[in-house]
Amino acid sequence: MATPQLPVELFGAIMEWLFLDTDSKHHLWACSLASRTLRGAAQRYLLQTIFVDLSDSKRDLHAFQDLPDVSSFLIHVRELCIRQLGANGHLDPALLAHILPQLPGLRKLVIHDSRVSSIGHYPLVPTVTQGGKVHCNLAEVEFGFTRDSNLLGVLELLALFEKIDKLAVGALPELPDDDLPMIRAVERQSYAPPAPYDAYQLKMEVKQLEISQAICYANQAAPIFLLQAILLTPTVGRLTTIAIHLERYQQVAELGQVLRMCSSSIECCKLDVRYLQYYVGIPAEPCIHASEWRKLNLHDCKSLNLLVLRGYLDPYPSGPHHRANFAACKMFLDILDSADLSTLGHAQLDLLLYGGHSADLLAATMFEEAIYSLDCDRLCQLLSRWDALQFLYFVLRYRPGDLRGEELVDVVADHLAGACEEWFDEGKIEVEGRHLEEWMDSEPEPQ
Repeated sequence: MATPQLPVELFGAIMEWLFLDTDSKHHLWACSLASRTLRGAAQRYLLQTIFVDLSDSKRDLHAFQDLPDVSSFLIHVRELCIRQLGANGHLDPALLAHILPQLPGLRKLVIHDSRVSSIGHYPLVPTVTQGGKVHCNLAEVEFGFTRDSNLLGVLELLALFEKIDKLAVGALPELPDDDLPMIRAVERQSYAPPAPYDAYQLKMEVKQLEISQAICYANQAAPIFLLQAILLTPTVGRLTTIAIHLERYQQVAELGQVLRMCSSSIECCKLDVRYLQYYVGIPAEPCIHASEWRKLNLHDCKSLNLLVLRGYLDPYPSGPHHRANFAACKMFLDILDSADLSTLGHAQLDLLLYGGHSADLLAATMFEEAIYSLDCDRLCQLLSRWDALQFLYFVLRYRPGDLRGEELVDVVADHLAGACEEWFDEGKIEVEGRHLEEWMDSEPEPQ
């Protein structure tokens, strides 16, 4: 009597069930060694994510070069995570250029805490990529390099890609001349990275760009550098989402140039302005005038549907991360006033609670303070000409366990319900509290 054969599809279903188990890797490895039939089904889940340690010679990228037949199992790789856990090693763009074509199913590339080297020229020449540019299309790329990395190496890595749905950048190496001038609002100058970083042009298409505060806090020129790189790409007009942490007027001006180029495609814009200040007469402060938000060119973004703004509620947060005069309520209204309210459908105003002041004092700051308050009369004026408004969210973000947060949510909701009764009753204004655990929520360590 012949041995009954299970359908191949059933093996895949079994492996998927094992993959969801807490001890999935152990069971899948056992299945991969049991038979050839089970091996292929198990490898589909075992090899979905591969981790590479550049500081370990047995686990770095050179291991790919020693594989005799890559097509049999590397087709299952969907995510490649590259880290440098030790002091030794570096990421070679030329080596990565050879490896990416071996991973036809790759969807996500993650490079964190790694030192990238350079092959000595940009862009990659045909002799390096064996016949031309590596036309690699990925759903998501995350970059985070050490400060001593080679910036030309970063350019060489970006030159490997033709299309990236989402590019998230956590840290870039410092520019050789990273002395971004602390310019007063009345003395505007342009900033350009020094040669040879000022004459490049990437060919990739990016749909979503996220620049975290890790770049800005340690390296003031890096956001400008990256925005200029995106601005020079031929497909900049296809950018649909951008999220960025802003600290300097120059960053605002460069972002405005990008938004102008993609004014017909941008759908979502997230701006973290927690460290921007208005000019108060102190020349050394990197301030911005309220009128200069027009340089963001939000008024030209007719396709913009969601605008997310993030800043401090308290102008004088206490504790080790002391920041004075950074309350953002007035800044939020100025930014909204610079946008095209005839097409903008949704807005979210995130107010961060870090200081130690009471909920009553925070509420007084938000609605009564002479300089930093939320002017409800002006808000109503904006709402009266906000033809496209569907929802305006006020989100108070606080640390877990901070009892002020829930109390303040009720106070703010009651105040807005009275000041903006028409829109509040229609359900177009909502107030809620959330924990500090999502997009750009972490507070950087003091330098």
